[in-house]
Amino acid sequence: MKLTIITSNATDEHSISWVELNTPTGNIVIQEKHAPCILELKPNEPALFQLTSGKQQTINIQHGFAHILRDRITIIIP
Repeated sequence: MKLTIITSNATDEHSISWVELNTPTGNIVIQEKHAPCILELKPNEPALFQLTSGKQQTINIQHGFAHILRDRITIIIP
């Protein structure tokens, strides 16, 4: 599954196994074949994801949205 993180300065792509996102209504773990949706991300909360190599990484999200498709996640951080 691909994770694309888009900011005003750069675009990063990662091959991941899963991602955990914090939303205003709680956190959610997204894995491949998840139902498509758009999520508002909770301000000033981290997003945790696991690369296909097994290494976990965290990014801090000040505010943004996530677009979930069955095989791709795009996080937009304006």
